[in-house]
Amino acid sequence: MINGYLEEHTASRVLNFGKRQAKRLPSLNPENLEQLVASFDKEWGASLNEFLALDENRQTLANLIGARHALAHGDMTHVSGSLLRQYQSVAEATISHLMDRFLPLP
Repeated sequence: MINGYLEEHTASRVLNFGKRQAKRLPSLNPENLEQLVASFDKEWGASLNEFLALDENRQTLANLIGARHALAHGDMTHVSGSLLRQYQSVAEATISHLMDRFLPLP
């Protein structure tokens, strides 16, 4: 998503720099994601902050990232089907929110 935004809005040197920087991003938790988005546009960061404050989106996203991290490192995690649907819903809503800013449809 970040690379797509840079491809649309920057010169090739800035794009190359951005791609290298994107590879060095830390594990994105909600706080890191907010900081990253705000580094592009403070209003985008504020908007994401408001979105994450709704309906426990921030905590659900953090739990999803935590479960993914645990699984990626071979740890066991118990996630019900209901919880998976909740994770999917928040993940899709977060992606949609970010896509509306980084790569809006004409």
